[in-house]
Amino acid sequence: MSGLAPDVLMVPVNGRDYMRESSGIVGNMDEAEAAWLCAEVGCSHVIPMHYDAVRGNTGDAGRFAALVRESGSPAAVLLPPRARPVTVAVPLRRRRVGLGWARRGRAQ
Repeated sequence: MSGLAPDVLMVPVNGRDYMRESSGIVGNMDEAEAAWLCAEVGCSHVIPMHYDAVRGNTGDAGRFAALVRESGSPAAVLLPPRARPVTVAVPLRRRRVGLGWARRGRAQ
């Protein structure tokens, strides 16, 4: 997955538990799993999601941010305000794809 290198990664951090799984609800990654994924894919910016939005979703965005830092990932953790529209403007990174350079998914 390290070749993916998305500019922005939106990742759930609310985890899963026995009660949800016994009800057939699969759940999501917890903070540690999401931080690992962030470091693994090499994203430049990451936005944690699905924490503290619904009763029982007990993910901790602060813990996630600390784990991202501890992982050595250079990703900036973005914590948008709750229930407000957000625009994320991130400079696109040029990266080598196949035999050409790609930007916005098109070979140049």
